[in-house]
Amino acid sequence: MSRATIVALVVVWTSEVCPAVLMHSTATLSQARADLAAATVGSKALFAGGRVGWNTYSNVVDIYDADTQSWSTAALSQARACLSGASVGSKVLFAGGRVDWDTYSNVVDIYDADTQSWSTAALSQARGCLAAASVGNKVFFAGGVPGGYAYSDVVDIYDAETGQWSTATLSRARGCLSATSVGTMAIFAGGTNTVDIYDVSSAQWSVAELSQARGSLAAATAGNKALFAGGYPDSSVVDVYDSSTGQWSVQELLDPRTNLAGASQGDNAFFAGGKDSSGYWLLLADCNNDWFVGQGDLGIVLSQWGRSGSAITDERADNNGDGFVGQTDLNTVLAAWGQSILHLDWATVDIYNDATGLWSTDTLSQARHSLAGTAVDNMVLFAGGQRFSGYSNAVDIYTIPGNGSVAAPEPATIMLLGTGAALVALRRRHPNNR
Repeated sequence: MSRATIVALVVVWTSEVCPAVLMHSTATLSQARADLAAATVGSKALFAGGRVGWNTYSNVVDIYDADTQSWSTAALSQARACLSGASVGSKVLFAGGRVDWDTYSNVVDIYDADTQSWSTAALSQARGCLAAASVGNKVFFAGGVPGGYAYSDVVDIYDAETGQWSTATLSRARGCLSATSVGTMAIFAGGTNTVDIYDVSSAQWSVAELSQARGSLAAATAGNKALFAGGYPDSSVVDVYDSSTGQWSVQELLDPRTNLAGASQGDNAFFAGGKDSSGYWLLLADCNNDWFVGQGDLGIVLSQWGRSGSAITDERADNNGDGFVGQTDLNTVLAAWGQSILHLDWATVDIYNDATGLWSTDTLSQARHSLAGTAVDNMVLFAGGQRFSGYSNAVDIYTIPGNGSVAAPEPATIMLLGTGAALVALRRRHPNNR
């Protein structure tokens, strides 16, 4: 079956459909890109940097003004992806990032909403895939990847009152972690199972553990709870820290996935998008692009066996991209033999409301991963990302009703229509609402 083939099926199941209280609208970024960073200051949501190609990076900053409901653009001082953003006072800071395949940045771009001006600073160590959070008058940029297979334990701290920078150290060096703040605490979790917690009221650090070690997870805060969701390897786990009790608990996402985005708005935590990482590895083995790994893919590899460089007349056979068709390419096909590639990117949005303790779901306009999320006023925005077919400029905007609560779901029976490999994602019964 080719990718163009449409297969229709109808499935009936019991679902939970959230009443029409979340208004869902869309917009577009000025440039399609993934691995961008997002942060909010005042009435403005900023989406900065990103990756626009395999090793091509962006300096674009798309700015949404909730007061005027208009978009504008600005530019970072350096094009980069895998950077991190956070706000404190009237300032938004975008720090670090990747500028080349294995070259990282120490640049911090700072936007001051009061003066509407940009300035720069520098991290103590160049790195990407770091995590950012703000609490009190401080912004923290923690961990990350400084290059190669190394990880960082550095925490760069900006004090908005003094304008000064200082450093601290994580309990364990790691990258691809996530961060959020709740109460007086900034919490940095993942990369491993380690959680580092800074309490601004005592100026002390402490350590906890996630229930499952994972990276590329998402973080968000709802009320007095900090939630750490999903991650690699494809996980549905949500570790929840309750700042009022100091206790941890575990819930789960509707679908296991990695490279998703989180956003916080009052009592609501949103987790959007993501990917099935195992599916992406299967793509290497699917040489003939028919969504199935089998005889056709084996035939392509064998037809080019032993060839290298320009002698390879069908580049699909070189599935590991090393310029030679041989045992490694064959092993890739054999390891995935007989598997179908049904679902790569997720459009699922999991929404936790702390006031009710219930979860609901919605759907992005485009299934995608490596997107960025933030909230401004009563809106939550998810922008950019990567799809199998390329990069996305989509912005999904969820407007929360005046009471600040996403309504509790109600049971319903719905029909599901599937087309080829992309199944239409409709709201299902959330596992946490049993």
